Amino acid sequence: MMLRHIVLPLCLFVGTSLAHAAPGKIGPFDLKSSDGDWRLTVGLAIQLRYQLDAVGLDQDDGSLDGFVEARRIRPTLRGTLGTKKLSYYLHLSTAPGSLEFMDFYLDYAFSPRLQTRVGQWKIPFTRFRTASFKDLTLVDWPITTLYFGAERQMGLALHNGYEKTPAGLQYEAGIFGGDNARASHAVGLPRLFGEKLENPSSLASPGPRATLHPELVAHLAYNLNRIDTDTDTDWEGGELRLSAGLSAAWDLDPDRHVDLALRLAPELLLKVRHLSFFSVFYLGFVRQGDGVADQRLGMLGVTFQTSYLFIQRLELALRYSMVHVDSRVAEDARSRAAPIIAAAADSDEAATLTRQYGKAGQVNREHEASLDLNVYFIGRSLKLQTDLSWLNHDLLARQQSDLRLRIQLQLAF
Repeated sequence: MMLRHIVLPLCLFVGTSLAHAAPGKIGPFDLKSSDGDWRLTVGLAIQLRYQLDAVGLDQDDGSLDGFVEARRIRPTLRGTLGTKKLSYYLHLSTAPGSLEFMDFYLDYAFSPRLQTRVGQWKIPFTRFRTASFKDLTLVDWPITTLYFGAERQMGLALHNGYEKTPAGLQYEAGIFGGDNARASHAVGLPRLFGEKLENPSSLASPGPRATLHPELVAHLAYNLNRIDTDTDTDWEGGELRLSAGLSAAWDLDPDRHVDLALRLAPELLLKVRHLSFFSVFYLGFVRQGDGVADQRLGMLGVTFQTSYLFIQRLELALRYSMVHVDSRVAEDARSRAAPIIAAAADSDEAATLTRQYGKAGQVNREHEASLDLNVYFIGRSLKLQTDLSWLNHDLLARQQSDLRLRIQLQLAF
């Protein structure tokens, strides 16, 4: 009944919207000096979501759960300070239960080919994850970013455009603190080991201060025919455009139960005549001993995605993601968890530790396959996204399959 009351009015709204012309975007809303050297631009992104989860379709104790939420409420400020060469960006999360400091950085352009950035933002690990959640083709990020990231860190980087995609060769390279500023992405390894993750960026109940273990991160790409890499959707149409890149993140002193020591990710984005194809492969290495080079392959991941945009208003998309955990890493997690639980001082502590570490090392492989339909009312600024996903969890002792339906309305400018 709830879905009928939601979907029918939306269908009527879609039909009315498609019958009339609409502006291509909302905004920008900014204040600036006459020479443009001082500028302030205000932004906001709001996502309202309905989600229905059918968990354990192949289990006797399966469950069905539906809920609505304000998934994201993100105000932003950006602009320039006294010169067009010096820019800034501030990004906060104000959704219920998620009052967080997201990004703050300064950018200075010595020249178009040499710019520097300092502050806190997403490390430059894959073009796909560097892009904004506002421009995702599907409702949210795939399972691969849960394991491999990237996530926000504090650091210093050199680049020649970052989000403003340069033609031809593109680069970003920097040194970062190593600790994630949020507990949302690149958290697959600590979850596998049963480690609780604090959220240092929370403004309500921040976690402990970040430790320093330098991580070197770089992204190199070649962009052909001035492809727009902000979004995977092919809004322009026309001849073939592509972006081929390679990302690497090397943690010089990782916590072996929390941080991947080395991450590598080749990726490819193709666009032609409103059809797009995207793929990214992930390799995650874990620290074995005390040496910097003493590593072994611990995780593999892949995401494939394709979409087609009809009449600038409707888009159909497919996405498949898979994560594979090496059996030796899973065994290490189980071997570590058993003595931790056994060392409990009493039954209450044993129960607490069992809840935390009892499922350590249980994941062998995870799959996620999704079908998505998008309706764009005002370009990228106002859209309705609906995706249906099949999720399969290959666990140590059993298989589990889930279904997930998400309907999301987004306003962003």
